[in-house]
This record gives sequence, structure tokens and C-alpha cells, in this order.
Amino acid sequence: MNKNYKTIFLFLISLSLLLIGFSTSAAGLVPCGQPDAPQCRLCHFMFLIRNIVTFILEILVPLAILFIIIGAIIILISRGTQIATRGRKIIRTALFAIVIALIAGIIIDTIIAFVANPSVFPFPWRAFELQCPIVKIPLSNAMISSYTLINDIDPTGVSPGDTLKYTLTYTNISNQNLSNPVIVIDYDQNLVVSNSISNISNGGIDDHDKITWNIGNLNTSQSVTVSYEFVLTTDFFKLLGQNQPKSKLLSQVIEKIVKPLIRTALGQVSPTTTAYYRNIVNVSSNEAEEDTLNDPLKITLPNTVYTQRNYYLLSDPTNDAMPSIGDKLRYNIKYFNPTAREFSNVVIISDYDQNSVVITKIDGGGTNNGNKITWNLGNLPANQPTSTNPGCIGYDFTIIKGGTGAFWQFIDNTFYIMANGGILETHNDVLTSP
Repeated sequence: MNKNYKTIFLFLISLSLLLIGFSTSAAGLVPCGQPDAPQCRLCHFMFLIRNIVTFILEILVPLAILFIIIGAIIILISRGTQIATRGRKIIRTALFAIVIALIAGIIIDTIIAFVANPSVFPFPWRAFELQCPIVKIPLSNAMISSYTLINDIDPTGVSPGDTLKYTLTYTNISNQNLSNPVIVIDYDQNLVVSNSISNISNGGIDDHDKITWNIGNLNTSQSVTVSYEFVLTTDFFKLLGQNQPKSKLLSQVIEKIVKPLIRTALGQVSPTTTAYYRNIVNVSSNEAEEDTLNDPLKITLPNTVYTQRNYYLLSDPTNDAMPSIGDKLRYNIKYFNPTAREFSNVVIISDYDQNSVVITKIDGGGTNNGNKITWNLGNLPANQPTSTNPGCIGYDFTIIKGGTGAFWQFIDNTFYIMANGGILETHNDVLTSP
């Protein structure tokens, strides 16, 4: 090959190599140390070598093809002359350059693959995918949280019905900027009043199970604060039955829909007047290890006698599994004292809808005055009766008339439990019927 052609060819190769230095960022040759890229480590050097080899092949092969075309043109226009021989030499040299470049690329890539994973020989060529293990920054003590009372129902402390604000501050305490941090707060949806989650800060998204914040970027020593407000449930059985699986709770909700009977959440109840609301916080980012915080809030429950009240179908002439006129039902009451306190002169009253039902049987020594049924239970010692062996009272009745309301007719039944001369608790245990 003529020396001038060799000089031109080598110049073009050198020019393509020089272009690498000016186009590394644009071409994506450098796999680290760039915005939205991991911090550079030794394993990224193999990525860089492979990227450079690939880039050279992408430049060199088109150049060689260009020289092949030039050589072919020289042969066509100089057929039978000495110049045509030079054209053939140009084509041979270009083909030789392509073969050498491809062989070099295969050798280099095979060496990289073998060094990266010597136990697996790559076949076919380039089937091996380089992987640089992600080593994330361990961050501890990066979260500070607090609960703040917004509306305090009972000044003795956090209690059912209170409105609270939960605040979390996350600080990047590392010496590296964090990209795409995400904060997820999995709140206890069973212990908050339905649709009471409000005032979510910083564009957080609530899916009725957890709240998610996509922060963006968090530079070194920078902090972000997120918060939301919620109202604690006043359902004591939910507060005391926190160990119940969600699937069981869901089945009870479905049962409420299918059978419009009042069903209170069940669960293991310990002799205590304390419950806990929990936030499970998870923070993740591209650079830092996931950080998790289990953040409980102690709830003080009132010292009271707890009850479980249910309706049961006893007779269903229409066989529709729905309470309707002519059906016989039972209103069952179980009561227990999970506290260390003795209650005196305990009285339970069921103020039923005498216009809609006829009482047919009363259990537990209750007396009926034609308007309400009263049980005088006397004194209940501390921790007696227990939740595993509760007291049981109730009555049977027949529906003779629908109550008030549209589509579903409502039959009122106001429940009272009193002790020590005062009302401990009251509920309107509405029964619905089609």
C-alpha cells in the first residue's frame, strides 16, 4: 500500500480515537461519575474498556468500508494501469483492518468477561453481560420523627378519636449526593378513621394503605421533611385486636356487605388499657441502603368494660340470608373487663325499636319494660370476666315492620353500658333490612 494512503488511513484512525475524548459523555462511554450514575469503582474500568472498543469498531468499520469504496473506484477508473494495483492494495488493507479490529475486540471482550466471572466462559461472543455490584452507602440515624396532637379529645394523652400529625425528617448524612430518594410510610389503615388522612405534604400520594413521596435528589447534608394528619379510630375492638390478619378483617368486611349484620372486629385481647398505632417507614435511593423505621404511637384507652355485639339470623323463611319482615334474630352481647380496675353497679341497656320488633326471649336476667331491656350485672372485679370467657347476655326478636330509610330500611337499637353511676359507652347498633 502506498505510504500516502497508509498515512491517511492512520490519520483517520487517530482522529477517531481523538474524538473519544470529546464525546465520552455524549456517547455514554464513561459508566460512572456522571449525573444520575453510580460512583466510580474499579469494576467500572471494565465497562469503560468495552465501551471504548465498541466505539472504535463503530468508527473504524465505516472508515474501512469507505476506503474499500475508494479502492474500488480507483480500480474502475484506472483499469489496466499501475494505479489500479494501488486500488486493490487499499481494499486488501481495509479488509485486513476490519478483520484485525474484530479479532482484537473479541479477544479484549473475552478477557474482560473471564476476569469478571472466571467460572462462566462466555458463549456465544458478547452474550456475557457485565455487572458491577452495587455497593450502597449504609446510613443510620438519618430519620427523626414525631407525633403531634392536633385535636385532643381526652387531655389524659393520645386517645381514640384524637387528630394527630405525623412528621418525618430524613437527612443525607453521607458525603455523597443521593438521587431519586423515595419515602414510603405504611400507616395502620385499620386504626384510622376512614378517609381521615389529610394535609399530606410535599405532593405525597396516598393509596389508602401507604403514602409515597418521590423526593428527586438530596445533596449532602440536605434534609427533607414530610408529614400527614390522621384521626384515630374510636372502635375499641380494632384497637385491642391489632394482631388480627388483614385477610380476616377483610373477610369480616365482606360479611358485613353480604349480611347486613353488625360484626365487630375480633382478636386476642390482653388485660391492658394500652394500644399502639404504627407507622412503618422505608426510605430508599440509588446510592444509599434502604433504611426502615418502625415507629409506634402509644394510645391510652379509657378504663371501661368492653363489649362485642352481634346480630344472628335464627329463622329465615324467605331463605335470602337477609333480615326482613318475619325473620327471627338474636341480638347477642358479650362483655369483659380487660382492665385492672373494678367496676361497680354495671348496667347494660338495649333501647330497641319497639315499633319494628317483638321481643320473644331474654337471656341473662334482663327485664323488658316495653321500650328497652335492662341488665343489672352488679360488680365486675379487675380482669373479670376475661375475653376468653366473657359474660354473655342477649335476646331474641322477630321483625314485624321495617324501620326508616330508603332502599335499606333501618331498625334502631341504642346500646348503653353504665358503671359507677356514669355512662361508659354508647352505640347505635343499627340493623338493616331490605
